[in-house]
Amino acid sequence: MEDMKRFSPLLTLASIQKQLQGLQAFDERTAVRQVFDEEALGFISYLGALKVSQLSSFIDEMWDFNADFPNVAFSAKGRPQQLHFSKFTHLPLCACWELKAVFILRLMAPGLAQVGRVSGGSTERPMKPRTLIGIFTDGLRFFDKLFELISADLGAEHVALHHSSISHIPSRYYEQAAREYDYAYEPVMNQFFNLVRSPEYADAIFDAPLPNVALVKLPWKKVGKGMSGKPSRNTSVEKVLENNTFERASLISSLAIVDFLDTLGEPVIDRASLERRNAKGYRLSAGQSLSRDKFDVYIYKRLMNKGYTKQEVVAAIGYTNPMVESLFDYEGTTTLRKLAAKGLSFDDDFRDYLNFISYCTQYIVAQYTGMRPSELAEVDVNRPPKETSKDLWTIQSQVMKHQENSVMLFDDLWVAIPIVRDAMRVGALISKYKNNPYLFSGAFTTEPGKVAKPALTILPMMTKFFGRITPEGQKAGHFYPYMLRHTLAYHLYRADLGLPFISHQLKHFGEITGSPDPTKGFSKTTLAYGEIGDMLAKGGAKKGQPTQLRHQAELESVKSLYDPDANYAGVNAEAHKANLQNLFQGYMAAGYSREDIFEVMASQKIAIVSVGRGYCYGNGGSELDDQLPCIGGLRCNPNRCKNSVVSASNAPRWRDVYHQNKMNLEKPEFAHNRAQMLEAMEEAKGVLEHLGEVVEVDLDLPQDFVLESEEEVEV
Repeated sequence: MEDMKRFSPLLTLASIQKQLQGLQAFDERTAVRQVFDEEALGFISYLGALKVSQLSSFIDEMWDFNADFPNVAFSAKGRPQQLHFSKFTHLPLCACWELKAVFILRLMAPGLAQVGRVSGGSTERPMKPRTLIGIFTDGLRFFDKLFELISADLGAEHVALHHSSISHIPSRYYEQAAREYDYAYEPVMNQFFNLVRSPEYADAIFDAPLPNVALVKLPWKKVGKGMSGKPSRNTSVEKVLENNTFERASLISSLAIVDFLDTLGEPVIDRASLERRNAKGYRLSAGQSLSRDKFDVYIYKRLMNKGYTKQEVVAAIGYTNPMVESLFDYEGTTTLRKLAAKGLSFDDDFRDYLNFISYCTQYIVAQYTGMRPSELAEVDVNRPPKETSKDLWTIQSQVMKHQENSVMLFDDLWVAIPIVRDAMRVGALISKYKNNPYLFSGAFTTEPGKVAKPALTILPMMTKFFGRITPEGQKAGHFYPYMLRHTLAYHLYRADLGLPFISHQLKHFGEITGSPDPTKGFSKTTLAYGEIGDMLAKGGAKKGQPTQLRHQAELESVKSLYDPDANYAGVNAEAHKANLQNLFQGYMAAGYSREDIFEVMASQKIAIVSVGRGYCYGNGGSELDDQLPCIGGLRCNPNRCKNSVVSASNAPRWRDVYHQNKMNLEKPEFAHNRAQMLEAMEEAKGVLEHLGEVVEVDLDLPQDFVLESEEEVEV
């Protein structure tokens, strides 16, 4: 009520519009004209005293809402909560005041007028400043372009006297502005015009309605993906990682993390990844001669170079290391000679290795918790996951959406599977030489006395990570902040449809979140994978994102078995493929595309029972085959069962069969089953080769470690 009373005079702006014409100076505090009548002078005085936030007045050239909303995520602090009007140099003062009035009325007193709706929301729903700033920044840019064009055509003085309101711009200039506007036409532009075209504002703030121009029909120089009508399938696919990229990223980062911990003598929680690392002989740390002494000396070197005291260095390391102690009595060059004599050198390669390990930890936490980017920015590695109930470890968000006594899984509380707990431990070790507790932070060491800060966005680190793991000759795909969260949701939808998990980390996640356990505090009954996917798919996208991702998974499920050009294994494989080719030829002759056919199949929920390693037609029982190795699960084998057909989507499960048996070969307790395990490996290898799939995922990084940017130069 107080806000309504304070801002209601803004609704009289139209009544003094004619007197304000010609007032062009941006120095609003000194803009005074003697011809103003008492009403106009009183209104200008009112604007000069009107506070729009704790830090800003209406006539300020920059509005700052940071003091009003101090508890937002770090990535939302600073510039995201500031609106700089001075950037729009072609806007007349009167037009700027009009748009300022609409902004602050919508933010502080939405009940004063029936303003335009933001899609999906009610008319009077409160909006956050940074949301409204995002909407208005687009609109202000466009009106700045409009006034630039009209001023060049008619002259700035004429515009100041006759066209200083946004309602005065002739509609013909909209088309020219769209052609020359340097930013993409996005849905946010429609949201902006919905606000400023509200009929109530036409009477109260502008002295006439805005021109009725159909924005969507303008010849825009650039059009964003969100405005191209029905999103293309390629655009949809880009919202998640490709399956082979996901499998490779998960495996490489998991092995690198456990290798790092094991080499430093730290306990490893994810024993399955440690076994895989040992079986594959993956020793990334060996190439850098990593040891506990070398790592501790590196901490010493980084902190001493920044001016930290001996006591602070020892505290950061966490214990007294004799090798580090021996270095405190020496200066610069002498210290370097002593290190070299001990075989400790810290070149660019070593620094880049540590940066890569940091990227691996960031990827694992982001990928397998499903946190939003705002929550990831606040992850403190010195606050390790806690066991909230038996066998359930979680990370609690620092960006709370609910009251403390009602935290919600996948909203305020995030499951920490074993590899996530290991990643958090690696992050804590790396934070020692950066003196920065945030998982997502730059490579620099925080200077003594300075406050450590997280990175503003996860984008640079994840872009570098995927650039490092992308095989040579391939191009790293586009990455956006919500991609990992949506990828996790997508793979849970796949599992809900019967497609096999691509990584053993996903299996951990599914087993923990999907199993019923009254002691967990969040699920007294089994959570279906699809339900978890629905929780994770929200955010960072348009309305309907869960439906889009589920549909994408359904399409993959259909294509995995009905693609006429794919490879299949099994007794029925050739006949199955021939039938599909005949079917598709008939439909395509009738004018349907391949994608149209897949879409119809998905919408009709066509499927065949998936048994993990293949699909079963179930059209007849098969006799037990004594030739099969005695390991049970391989009985659904396309080389043995006439009802089984295997597609490429089942390849990850067959790779798992191969690697699980390969690891067990080295275990003494399984020595008596060695022959059966070798047979199982051969069966799995045969299926994979028939499908044209690799038996082992390539773990080689495309190049040696080298400096990636100036940020990593610090020593």
